[in-house]
Amino acid sequence: MTDADKLKLQEWLTYVQTLITTDVANKGLFKTYTDIPAAPSLSTPVTIIPSDEHVPSSSFLNTLHGMSSHVGKDIILDGNFIDSIYLNDYTPTSAPPYYNFVNAIGAIYGSNAGGYNRHGVSGVTDADHQRFYGLNALNPAIVRSTLQNGFQLSSRAGGAHYILQNIVIDTPGASGTTFNFGGGGSNFYEDILLNGVRVFNAGQEGICYIGNTSSGFHYINTATVHDCFTYNSQREGTQWEHINLLLAYKNTVINSGQSGAGGQDGLIQLHDLGPGSLVRDSIYDGAPNMGTAFTHGTTVRNCYFRWTTAAPLFIGDATTSYFAGSSRLSGQPQLYDGCIFHCDNVGTLAQMANVAEVGCNIEFRNCIFSNNITALYLDTRAGSPSNSLIGTISTNGNSKAAITAPTYGAGYNVYSNYLTHGLCNSTTYRNLHMGFRQIG
Repeated sequence: MTDADKLKLQEWLTYVQTLITTDVANKGLFKTYTDIPAAPSLSTPVTIIPSDEHVPSSSFLNTLHGMSSHVGKDIILDGNFIDSIYLNDYTPTSAPPYYNFVNAIGAIYGSNAGGYNRHGVSGVTDADHQRFYGLNALNPAIVRSTLQNGFQLSSRAGGAHYILQNIVIDTPGASGTTFNFGGGGSNFYEDILLNGVRVFNAGQEGICYIGNTSSGFHYINTATVHDCFTYNSQREGTQWEHINLLLAYKNTVINSGQSGAGGQDGLIQLHDLGPGSLVRDSIYDGAPNMGTAFTHGTTVRNCYFRWTTAAPLFIGDATTSYFAGSSRLSGQPQLYDGCIFHCDNVGTLAQMANVAEVGCNIEFRNCIFSNNITALYLDTRAGSPSNSLIGTISTNGNSKAAITAPTYGAGYNVYSNYLTHGLCNSTTYRNLHMGFRQIG
């Protein structure tokens, strides 16, 4: 056995040991991570294979598989879909029905071969009620797309509904998932749910790009994003825009904003979210910048943020943005509650947040800031603002401390290590119930 073979064997044994330890620790009273969900049971499913692709449309036609746009259907996707999965005429007009897509063992959606220029999974405008499930913990749905998005799913008149669960997206050229097209007129997204989506090496946004930055584009009524993970994205780990109600929790973002592109080299974007929107119990670990927030009525609670330049969070003025006048700009406070802010830079950060927002109060309370952050607010508000900037670096329950970054288990950033993706093993953050698959 060569030295290289011995090294590979040792790496494999270490990974197997991690799997066994994780499995034992996740039983009964010792359960420490939430389970990766399995797909629901299917009823008399139709199986679609790559050769079912219609020529010349290069799409999979609903009508060619014995389905009707008014009857729900369970569907197994079986095979290596190297030409992507482009769904055509899957447009039920009442709820239910739903289209439930589940991968067979070994199925792959899309390709990461050179020059591949299609989304891994997409559909024509007016799609609706599509649910994509990974089969089980050891057999998630695998999605690839060299130059485009992993998933790109459209809006529709009356509102589109989508579920993505237990999906692994490997090296998409653009974002992991997008819900930002087919807009204009009366089109919008009614409800989006992401659960157990994991994205590796995204060329743009990591977990999701929900919403569109074009003026006058459609909105999302409700979006729920939980127990998702992304590693090494070129833009933000999560980007949320124009959502009436967002609930995001138990997500982990590691090494986002890696392109260094101005305005998109951060951990998170929160833009134009409706009152009551909540981001909680999540880990955002490693980006050049903290990110941006142009929103009212949004709470960020019990989250960890680590960035590497001496630059502040930018809280922009939503009232003078391209979406000024949005019904979501409620004037309700933007609140950061019980969060940990870790500026991982040898220099000093003069202020934690550069605030230009004049339309709502900004408050930091019960937060911990790394010792190199000198003050809380850089006030760049124009005119004679009537809103308040609440808290200082050492009042309102806030404090400073030496902060240690989270650590993660073996195989956390390898796309094929399905059981150990993104698992934080730092006692500090696990006791706070932060991050992907953490209980509590």
